[in-house]
Amino acid sequence: MIKDGITRKILFSDLFEFIAPDFIMSEVEKYKQLIMDRAEINKSEFEYLILIIFERIKVLSKENYSNFLEESRSLIDDKKDAPYIAVYFFSKSEGIWTHDNHFSKLKNVNVFSNIDLLELIQS
Repeated sequence: MIKDGITRKILFSDLFEFIAPDFIMSEVEKYKQLIMDRAEINKSEFEYLILIIFERIKVLSKENYSNFLEESRSLIDDKKDAPYIAVYFFSKSEGIWTHDNHFSKLKNVNVFSNIDLLELIQS
C-alpha cells in the first residue's frame, strides 16, 4: 500500500473484490504516521491515498460479522486479527489476502499471498 508496487497492482486489479472489517479503519489511523513517514508523504497526500484505496475495499461494520467472531478468535493466536477471519466466514469469500504468516496456520480458510494473487493477474 505504501509504495507503487505489487500490493497496489493487486488492490487495483478488476479481478478481485476486497472486503474488510471496520476494524481496519482504526488500524490505518494507528499506523498513519508510520505510513506517512515510510511513503514520504504529508497528511493531505495520506488522506488522498486512503480515500483512493478505500474506494476499492468494502468495509463491513461489526454488526455484520459479529456472529462469527467467537469462532474466529478460537482459530488464530493473534486475536486482533479475528475480525478479518469473521468477515471471511460472513461474506463466504474465496480467501484472505494477507502478508501475516500466522494466517497460513489456519485450517479451513483459504489464505492468499501477493504471489498467489499476482499469478492470477498474470494468467
